[in-house]
Amino acid sequence: MGSVAVVALFCYIASLALAITVYGAKLMVLRWYALAGLMITSGLHWASSRKGQPHGSEKTDNILVVAYLMATFLSVISAENQLFSGLRWLSHAFMLVALLVLLKNSLNAEHTAAIFLFLKGVIAALLLVSWLNPISPVVMKTSQLYRGALGCSNAMGQIATTGAILYLHGFLIEKQKRWLRVGQLGMALLALWIMWSSGSRSALVAFLAGLAAMNYFYPKIIRGKILFVALVATFSMFAFPSLPGNIRQVILREDKPARSISEQLLVTRLSVWTASWNGFQKRPLFGWGFGADDGIASKWETQLVALGTVARDNVNDTLVIMEGAGVVGLGAYILLVIFVLRQIPTRSERHLLARLHSPPSGPKGYALSNYNLHAITFIIGAALLLMVQFDNTALSAGNFVSVTLWLCVALAGAIRKKVMADELLYQRQRQSFQRHATAHVQTAQTSSGITNA
Repeated sequence: MGSVAVVALFCYIASLALAITVYGAKLMVLRWYALAGLMITSGLHWASSRKGQPHGSEKTDNILVVAYLMATFLSVISAENQLFSGLRWLSHAFMLVALLVLLKNSLNAEHTAAIFLFLKGVIAALLLVSWLNPISPVVMKTSQLYRGALGCSNAMGQIATTGAILYLHGFLIEKQKRWLRVGQLGMALLALWIMWSSGSRSALVAFLAGLAAMNYFYPKIIRGKILFVALVATFSMFAFPSLPGNIRQVILREDKPARSISEQLLVTRLSVWTASWNGFQKRPLFGWGFGADDGIASKWETQLVALGTVARDNVNDTLVIMEGAGVVGLGAYILLVIFVLRQIPTRSERHLLARLHSPPSGPKGYALSNYNLHAITFIIGAALLLMVQFDNTALSAGNFVSVTLWLCVALAGAIRKKVMADELLYQRQRQSFQRHATAHVQTAQTSSGITNA
C-alpha cells in the first residue's frame, strides 16, 4: 500500500506543477482530485503500517497538528463566508494530515528518497520549460521581470530559489559521479539566473536563509565555496562597474533614487500589511474566516479556485492568519512553526555532517545519505517558511510552493523518526555490549581469584 500512496503523492505534486504554469491553467481542478486520492491512499497505508499507539516525538507532533486544525476550525464556524472558509480549511487540513501525520509517520527510507528525487525532478522540469519556452516578461518601470512558463514572476523566482538550494546542495555533497555533480551545478546556475531575472526579493531572502542553514550544517564545505563566490562577485564588480547599481535596482525595484532602502523594500508591502492589520482589528478573536479577509462577500458561488474571491495579496503569512483566524489562529500558527523547528536534524546528525565522515559502526540504517537528505529537506522547509513572511503563503493546498514546504517538512520528520529510532537502538546495543563486557571481566576476575586461592 505504501507504493500506491507514493504514486498518489506523485500525481498530486505533478498536478500542482502543471496548474502553476500557463499551460495547465484549465486543468487546475485536477489538484483536488489528486489531493483526495492522496488522502485516501495515505490513510490506508498509515492504518496498515501501524504498530501500536504513537508515543514520544511522534505523539507530540500529532498533537501539534490536531491542535492547529481545531483552533483554525473555530474561524470557519464564525466566518463571514462559511462555505468559502470551510472549503479552504478542509483542503488545507487534508494536505497537512496527509503529509504531516499519515505519510510522515509511515514512510520508509526508500519511499522518502524516491519522493525527494521526484520533487527535485519536477522542479528541474519547471525550470527547463521556463528557460526553453518562456512567456513574455512582466514589464516594470525600470526592468523586465522574468516569469518563465509561469504567470507570476514572484512564483517563478520562488521555485527557482528552491531549485538553486536543492541543486547547490547536491553539487556540494556529490563525491562519486562527476557527471552528476556537473549537471547539478549547471541546474543550480540556471536556477540562480532565473531567480535573479524574476526580481523576486522574497526568493532572495529564502536563498540567503538556505545558504546560512547550509553553512550551519556543512561548515567545512560551504566556507570555501562562499569565499570563492565572494571573489567572483568582487571581480565582476571591477569588470562590470554598473553591476552593483543593477543589483540594487533589481532587489529594490527602484523608480525614484531619492527613496531610502527601507522605503524601497516596504513600498509594495506596507499598504497590504496595513490593510491586513486593520482587518484583524475589526475581528481580533476569530477573524473573518480561514483564508478570508475583511473584503470577503457573505455569499459566494462555489468554485474550485479562490481567484477573485479574496482581494488581499499574500505577502505575510502571519498577518494572513491573524486577519483570517484572529488571535486564536495566530496561536495555532505558532504551533506549526514549532512543528517545523522540531524536525531539525539531531545533535549527533549535525555533528557527523559537520565532520563530513560516515558515522561509527552501528545498526543497519546509519547512512550518511540519510543525514544529507534530512538536512536539505529541513533547510528547504525552514527557508520557505521564512519566505512566506514576505510573499506567497503556506496555507494553501493548491499552491505548489506551499505543498513543497510541507512536503519537505514531512520528509525531514520521517527521516528524523528513523534516525532517532536507530540512535536509540544503537545506544541500547552499546549498553548491552558494555554490560556483557563488564560481566565477562567480573567473571574472569572471580575465576582468577578462585584459582589463586
